Amino acid sequence: MHKSGDRPFLYYSKAPSYVTVYDGRNPKAPTRRRYEGVAALVIEICNESAKSTEQIRMVMAGRIDCSDAILRPILNDLTANHILYEERGKYFSVAIPENPYL
Repeated sequence: MHKSGDRPFLYYSKAPSYVTVYDGRNPKAPTRRRYEGVAALVIEICNESAKSTEQIRMVMAGRIDCSDAILRPILNDLTANHILYEERGKYFSVAIPENPYL
């Protein structure tokens, strides 16, 4: 695919209260999905280095409720959709920021 004119892509665009993920890994069906709240923060928090669930909670402390009942389904969804990659209990965002300098 990387040699064709339709190169795959996976990036996110940040807004004040949400993140939009643009997924063109399937050139016949590119998608755009909006994540808000905890999901949007997780994508950003896990962008530069892999984070454990405890590290994610520490970053979110005082900003938003991030109990295990809320965080676990979000991590599972983001991992199932291949937005996050999980290895050894740490999560890393596979989507790259559209503009990393914002």
